[in-house]
Amino acid sequence: MNKRALIVGIDQYDTYPSLSAAVSDAEAMADILSKNGDESPNFGCRLLTSPGREAVTRANLRRNWRELFDGFRGDVLFYFSGHGAPTEVGGFLATQDAAEDDPGLAMEELVNMANNSAAKTVLLILDCCFSGSAGNPAALRNGNIENKAILREGVTILTASRPAELSYEVGGHGVFSNLILGALKGGAANVRGHISAASIYAYVEAALGPWDQRPLSPMRSILSPFELFLRLCRMNYCEK
Repeated sequence: MNKRALIVGIDQYDTYPSLSAAVSDAEAMADILSKNGDESPNFGCRLLTSPGREAVTRANLRRNWRELFDGFRGDVLFYFSGHGAPTEVGGFLATQDAAEDDPGLAMEELVNMANNSAAKTVLLILDCCFSGSAGNPAALRNGNIENKAILREGVTILTASRPAELSYEVGGHGVFSNLILGALKGGAANVRGHISAASIYAYVEAALGPWDQRPLSPMRSILSPFELFLRLCRMNYCEK
């Protein structure tokens, strides 16, 4: 199989407030990615959840990141639903063992792994607060160059929020994840049944009403003609 996906959902934290929709969203994402519309195999999915069979600690998630990218030349997808944390050095994905002074793993570490991997394509989907920090380092933002990304050709990021924004759950789902799932179930498919990151963005933008917070347009970094960063914003309900 030339496609692999690591799907992570964290509802239960050791010290952070619990969430209610991250695990169910991750399970739904793994289910829909594992097979095509005709039931043929699609992504080979590995699912990590908290609560779950093993704790989603910093060490465990980093090990799984390495295994996800190690020597693989096909298509890679990483999905995360849980808490995000801002720091002076950039955004972090909060692992189950997150602490006030050590929230988890840096989004920049994930992006560096993706950029340095041999994978043909990489899609990172981050459903957490402050997820817009991914690929958008503090050095760029401090220079008032926000919503730009340092990404190699073939790497795409879809995020639930800007670097300083919150993301939310409502009705048993993350608003962002619910829209992504709708897109993957066929809402973003073209006439041949194919779905791309750009079509997912277009689907989400069309799904939001005229009074809702709007997703940002796809933007290319000024640093490279190949650097693509897609931003998706969400409505204001229960924050993650």
